[in-house]
Amino acid sequence: MANKEAQARIRINRLLELAGWRFFPDEKGPDNIICEHRTTLISARPR
Repeated sequence: MANKEAQARIRINRLLELAGWRFFPDEKGPDNIICEHRTTLISARPR
């Protein structure tokens, strides 16, 4: 079950990126979403 949830999260993240959402600044521009105030974002990608 956890595997299906992980695969769904990866797919959702890809779709959000394709739609232009940026959780972190990158070469395309600054981050452009605002999360809830108690949310901590941690990049899994090397910077």
